[in-house]
Amino acid sequence: MQGSNDENSGGVIWFLAPGLQFVTKRFILEAALQLPVVQDLNGVALENDFTLTAGLRANF
Repeated sequence: MQGSNDENSGGVIWFLAPGLQFVTKRFILEAALQLPVVQDLNGVALENDFTLTAGLRANF
């Protein structure tokens, strides 16, 4: 704001995301668990613990 920098914003986070897929002829069910490997954040920014991602794809 007004040319000042936010010292608690930005930084670097690297994730490792092992996942599983269940594949059939009609659909794909998938899930991945994102685990932070590196968290080099600025100031007092909040760190991540983990993220669970799931998806469903269907052929029609």
